[in-house]
Amino acid sequence: MTHLGLGDQIILNGLVNHLSDKFKKIHLTVHTNTISNIEYLYSQNKNIKLIELPKNNELETLENYSLDNKLEILQLGFNKVKKTPFNLAYYRQLKIPYSYSLNKYFKPEDINKEKELQVELLNYYSANPSQIVLIHNESSKGTFELKSIKSNNNIYVTKESDIYSNLFLYSKIISEANEIHCLDSSFLHLVERTNTDAKLYFHDLFGASVRLSKNWYYVRYEH
Repeated sequence: MTHLGLGDQIILNGLVNHLSDKFKKIHLTVHTNTISNIEYLYSQNKNIKLIELPKNNELETLENYSLDNKLEILQLGFNKVKKTPFNLAYYRQLKIPYSYSLNKYFKPEDINKEKELQVELLNYYSANPSQIVLIHNESSKGTFELKSIKSNNNIYVTKESDIYSNLFLYSKIISEANEIHCLDSSFLHLVERTNTDAKLYFHDLFGASVRLSKNWYYVRYEH
């Protein structure tokens, strides 16, 4: 069992793929809120079995599944984290290089849907395709106004303009963006694992315990 946010699942994808090469079956806990995204993420890895944990009944569901299938529960990211950046802590616990989080990350591609989403976003925001500024300013804590964004050619990553409700279909527009602004959220970790020449801005609203691999400009806020 691990933390159940979509960002956590993206961070763990390389680790899970690595372990799935060594074991016949990996049983991975997934929250109901993210199940459709994670089903897509692992749709080509037949060694992964997803365990859907419903809201407010996660622990009981997991314990029953463990007993029914005679499986021990491995807890990742809960113990001995201390001051270790949270994205590194998962890998250190299992003594697996964090580089696997990036190098062994894999998501399926659906080129047609990625193109359709990009066209829809460009139309929705009346944006110039040659000067895309991609902004993700939502998290589980709410929606925030980000500073130091000077462009008016903005495209927001938000449910209102998302025709597929699949975060992984943003890969094409990430790769073609000129500028990307993120707070500490799942989208940040998707950008970390997507090829792009965009200028990257991390808006550290909360004093995040995270270590990023790409060349991000840090925008500081009072905590």
